Amino acid sequence: MTPSNASSVDMCSERPRNPAEVLGKYKLPDNSLYTIGLYDTGVTVLSQQTRALNLVWALVEGNVLRCRTDASGNGAGAKRIAIIGAGFAGLSLAAGLLAKETDVQMTIFERRDTLLPLQHGSDSRWLHPHIYDWPRDNSQAAAAMLPLLNWTAGRASDVVVQVLTEWRKLVESIHSDHRPTLFCNTRHLQISEDNKRLRIEWVGDRREPCDGTGLDTDAGDTLGGATCGSSDYFDEVFLTLGFGLEKDNQLSYWRNDFIAQPSLDEPRQVYIISGQGDGAMIDLLRASISQFRQDRILHEIFGDDPDLLKETKALAEQFAPGSSLNTYEELKRVFDTRGTAAVNRLRRRLRRDTSVVLRLKARTLSELFGTEFSRISFQNRVLVYLLYRCGGFMPSFEPEKRIAAEHGVPKTRIIRRHGTQRDEQLKGLLSESLYRAIEEYGKGTRASGPRTQTDDVLWTGGYFGFPGLEGGAPNLPDERKASWRKEYLPGATQVIASAFCSSIAGFLSSFHNPEKRLRVTLHRAMSFGGSERLQQCCEYQGLNIKRAESTGRTFDVQDLTIGLCYRTRVALGTKEGIEQNRLQQAMEFLKLRKNSSKMADEVRCVIAVPFLESEDSFTDPAPVCGVLYIDSTDEDFRLDSTQLRALGNMCASFLQSCEAWMDGDPDRIVNIVSDRVSRESKERAPIDQEIADVFETLDAINPPTAAEPFQFNFDYSDFRATGGRQR
Repeated sequence: MTPSNASSVDMCSERPRNPAEVLGKYKLPDNSLYTIGLYDTGVTVLSQQTRALNLVWALVEGNVLRCRTDASGNGAGAKRIAIIGAGFAGLSLAAGLLAKETDVQMTIFERRDTLLPLQHGSDSRWLHPHIYDWPRDNSQAAAAMLPLLNWTAGRASDVVVQVLTEWRKLVESIHSDHRPTLFCNTRHLQISEDNKRLRIEWVGDRREPCDGTGLDTDAGDTLGGATCGSSDYFDEVFLTLGFGLEKDNQLSYWRNDFIAQPSLDEPRQVYIISGQGDGAMIDLLRASISQFRQDRILHEIFGDDPDLLKETKALAEQFAPGSSLNTYEELKRVFDTRGTAAVNRLRRRLRRDTSVVLRLKARTLSELFGTEFSRISFQNRVLVYLLYRCGGFMPSFEPEKRIAAEHGVPKTRIIRRHGTQRDEQLKGLLSESLYRAIEEYGKGTRASGPRTQTDDVLWTGGYFGFPGLEGGAPNLPDERKASWRKEYLPGATQVIASAFCSSIAGFLSSFHNPEKRLRVTLHRAMSFGGSERLQQCCEYQGLNIKRAESTGRTFDVQDLTIGLCYRTRVALGTKEGIEQNRLQQAMEFLKLRKNSSKMADEVRCVIAVPFLESEDSFTDPAPVCGVLYIDSTDEDFRLDSTQLRALGNMCASFLQSCEAWMDGDPDRIVNIVSDRVSRESKERAPIDQEIADVFETLDAINPPTAAEPFQFNFDYSDFRATGGRQR
């Protein structure tokens, strides 16, 4: 696997926002055949999932596929689509189309016996969603942070279980008339073009779409049983072939092995690892370093040396595939001047029961890190360089047979990572004319060619939390808006926010009518899809609340009372004596109905308090990192200046405690200041004149301000953040 080399925010200004432009990266000219990641070097699990969801966004917003909420006839004229491959890309594509309620009849074909077959049962491979972005901000976050089929770092087999659990929940929530048809064990599958239409012929086993298990053949199977041979025409066909199988290797990358385990038979074993990509480098590190895991070893090497980490980050910012930077010489410079301790930390972790020869086409390791051979991710270059400094392996460009004979290496300890057989896979699936078309269009696409698909997020925040087009979202009924537009929210953040808001609610309830409704919740500022949004961090806490499952919802920072607070950067509240109709008019001005359901007519008081970041690190005014929101239906509920100051003190104390937790307490929870926030200061705005008669500044509350850059982004982790405080 290779890394995705653009952060989710850094490339925001360069993202293609035109759906037709995006579709041109996926679709072959003059037919309806699409590919995902076929010509890209960044083919991590997360990058393939992101590309698949980007394609869904482009298909829906480009009106290639209509949604049932936008189409008439409730399914009449639904397009027939086929997804070839039920790996991470294929299931993510299907999940996105289902979540958007596209008006399609979907058929998924999988060559093997189960969903996510390559990683199914793979216990010796560790998957981490962001580690290939190291040392960028957010690279140690253990969660993929996807709106659909999300997962956290773990063994590949465990990630499969996580994703399939999410897939099952999604499919089971879909009406049976709109669920996909799934075929596994497709021993024969051919795609051809017939008078500009795509035709698929197949033999396969029909399976339950929610999990790939055997189909109940008594359930009226019109195709004649669990196993069938058939053919049909499809309006759109998507090739989601994934990584593919390796060339010339007896042990697939995803098959279980014993490379990382101590030898039980011999005091020392010699391995030959052949290859020049990330797959070869990972196996080199596994065979050479005890208890190797990328996130673990990076933490151990850099965790106590923030200055070294800072300089390594600066070097990483210059790194890009195909650049003129020779990372070998730059790494030598960095670690010669300040990296001796890091080298020694790695040396203590070297295995003593293995010797490894890394067979290369390049004659020297420095040449491998040069411009001609630039397929290795930055973090793997760092680790391989440090391993080389420790004398942990021997590079060689000699023929494999000569190396094996010299060191007495049996075939079982020769590991070849020479890439995948994508061309052979395509030839086996496509007619000759389609293969020629895809081969021709794929020429010259490496690095920045016409078919390169970005793995930056293109969809807007909350896009997969509602059906249909972006522009049609405000017209959805209120009951759908109560729990829509959700994005990933770390569980630790939710727990902390819930505890804080319940404490605030307990304080306020002491002078609140117990028969009336009181609601308290916290929102955090985060960037989703390149735009900053406010995300609800917990369910409403308080009195007489009907549970709405609203945690995780995202809102535009320009809208609602929380958006007004975000823009003004002051504590706000409704003025005393505001009439019900006037408050509702103010909510309409703040675009409440665009973002959420109608405010209850009984609401009489609304309060919002901003949490600010340090002004020392930014141009004044400091950015907002969160907003506390309170509303009440109690006509007599008003806070005097003493109570307001107490509320402000509680907020300030909470923020101070959160900052203290960034230093490592409690264990296993880290707060990561990620690249998913703009980090830009925006001008402080006054209260809009149109609603100045409704809202007033609560001068008794001094908005709590963090001492340093801060986010409400607490998440679970196996390790504390690198360098103690992650920035």
